[in-house]
Amino acid sequence: MILVTGVIQAESATVFETQFHGTPNGWSNLHWEFSGSDGAYLNKWVSSPDAYMAVAGSQSGTASWYFVPDGTDSLVVHIEHDIYAMAASESEVYIQLLSPSTANEYLFYEDIQNAYTSDEPINLTITSPLAGNWVGFKIYAYITTCYPGYAIIEWHITDLTVTAYGNGMALEAVTWADLKQL
Repeated sequence: MILVTGVIQAESATVFETQFHGTPNGWSNLHWEFSGSDGAYLNKWVSSPDAYMAVAGSQSGTASWYFVPDGTDSLVVHIEHDIYAMAASESEVYIQLLSPSTANEYLFYEDIQNAYTSDEPINLTITSPLAGNWVGFKIYAYITTCYPGYAIIEWHITDLTVTAYGNGMALEAVTWADLKQL
């Protein structure tokens, strides 16, 4: 077996991109639907007293962690989605950037006490990112209601793209042994 190593110079690099045509490789999934053309979708109605949680993400397995190249000055996270939620008691939704070695950065978070709707894309620029590190994602939705009442969540995510920018970024060769150490 021949192992070729090298360094690639770039101004930008895609760290991760998905249109959620299926569950991304290595991701765990609880209650999200993934379809070929519609992306990730969640549609749930609960009446009192009940609760519902859905979570998908890269918190399991090394195949689902994504490398941020050395020399990265900023990460740009772009998410296309639309959401409608209404809770008689409480609910929360978030998309979270994860790292094995630092605190979490919330990309989107909403604590919903009444009705909430949005179809605005999420655009977040993270300066001084985790250069030379690994990132992952968690997409979480939770709704609950007390008697009498009901709660609804409809969340559709069609695109998640993370791009690294920087002068002289280096994409380093990584071996399977390196991945196993995460």
